Amino acid sequence: MATNAKDIITLLRGRGWTASSITETQFTSPALIRTSPQGLLKSSDVRRGRSHNDDGPKIPGGVYAIATNRGVTTTDGLKAIVREVANAGHVPSVPARGGSFFKLWSEAKMPAGGMAKKPPEFNAAEGEAAVLAAGGVVVEERRWEEETVVYFNLVPDTTISPEKGGDGVLVVDVWIANKFKMNEATYLETAARFVEYHVGGGGVVAK
Repeated sequence: MATNAKDIITLLRGRGWTASSITETQFTSPALIRTSPQGLLKSSDVRRGRSHNDDGPKIPGGVYAIATNRGVTTTDGLKAIVREVANAGHVPSVPARGGSFFKLWSEAKMPAGGMAKKPPEFNAAEGEAAVLAAGGVVVEERRWEEETVVYFNLVPDTTISPEKGGDGVLVVDVWIANKFKMNEATYLETAARFVEYHVGGGGVVAK
C-alpha cells in the first residue's frame, strides 16, 4: 500500500518532529510545480546550485538514494541506476564529493533496518566517475545547515519551485519511491535520518 500523509506524520512525530499535512490546493507558497524532462533528479536541497535544471524530483543524495534503498553497493550497479533514471525521463545526478548523504552511507550510519544500512564498495570520487560515465551529472551544491522546514511531497510528477522554496526549506518527493520501486518505509526512514544528521528532528517542521 502506498504511503499516505498520515503514515508520514506518525513516523515523524514518533521521532520528535513537528508534523502536519496540507493539501495540494493549499500549497501556494512555496509553489508546487510540475517536473520536466530537463530537471535534475537531485539531492533534497531546494536551493539553486550551479545548475539551473532544478525542476526535477528531489530526494536525499540524488541517485544514491535509490542505490541505498535497493542495496546496490557497486559502481556497475550505480551506473545501471543512472541509466534507469534517464530512461524514466529525469536527469540523474549526485552531489559533488558525495555530499553528506554519501558520508552517512559510507560510514554505515543509515537506518538499522532495511537495505539502506549496506555501505558502498566505492568512494565518493569513484561514485562520481561512475555517474558521469553512465551519462549522469555531478552537482556542486551550496552548503545547508539552517533548514527548518521539510516538505514531504506526495503529488506525482511535481516538486517544490526552486524560486520560492527559500533557504530554509528541504524537499523529499515521496512519490519517486513508487516510480522506482523503492521500499517506501526505508526511504522515509533514510530521509529522516539524513535531515536529523544536520539539524536534529526536534528542530524541524515537516509538512
